[in-house]
Amino acid sequence: MLCCPAGNPVSGSRKAEGPDPHPAAPAQRATWREVGCYLQVQPEATSAPLPPSAPKRQDSLEEPPAAPLGSFRPRSPGGPAKRRDGATRPPLELLGPWYVLAVASRERDFAVDKDLRNIEGVMVTLTPENKLKVLSSRHGMEGCNQNVVELQKQSSGWVFENPSLGVLEYRVLGTNFRDYAIIFTQLEFGDEAFNTVELYSRNETASQEALGLFSKWSRGLGFLSQQQAQLRKDLTCAHRILQ
Repeated sequence: MLCCPAGNPVSGSRKAEGPDPHPAAPAQRATWREVGCYLQVQPEATSAPLPPSAPKRQDSLEEPPAAPLGSFRPRSPGGPAKRRDGATRPPLELLGPWYVLAVASRERDFAVDKDLRNIEGVMVTLTPENKLKVLSSRHGMEGCNQNVVELQKQSSGWVFENPSLGVLEYRVLGTNFRDYAIIFTQLEFGDEAFNTVELYSRNETASQEALGLFSKWSRGLGFLSQQQAQLRKDLTCAHRILQ
């Protein structure tokens, strides 16, 4: 979800250092390390929740975690895709139109208005500077709101950011590129920091495979049922940029 209360998206993740006496803190963060185009996490022996201010961010994962958000040890089968010249491949497969059909979010008021949220539209393009440009359209208090943000690719993996706009991390958790993508973002606006998991779909209706993967990631990262929603099938705002 790249549309935020202030009109800007966010992302980010950090490495856990120990148990937190307040596991329900809205600024809860995940732990990542790069393993290519996807993400994978594994629970540590302890299931202690992450502290809100854990230091140091890591890179990428590959499969949905099998335990609630806590201390994870990533497995790393390989690095990011390379071109023949050795450079990291630009994310061409992620480009194009997407519908956002489901969202899990720790945003402060998400549980209150989640049942009123409609399907959102996202158009992903690449700038001449090789930045990821994400145009999104969603329903707001005064009709359809559009937002655009350019994200710089991190040194490796399918991870992007623009901290100046509050996007600490925008990460591809899993995708087949043809039908769906699961996107993790870490956002920060003023005194509120939160993360989201979104289901991107090429079609207006998600496949069972895509919904199942979204559900596994959401549960595995510790999102409660009231922090998850399948968006209402009103395509008015999505079609403002997708048609």
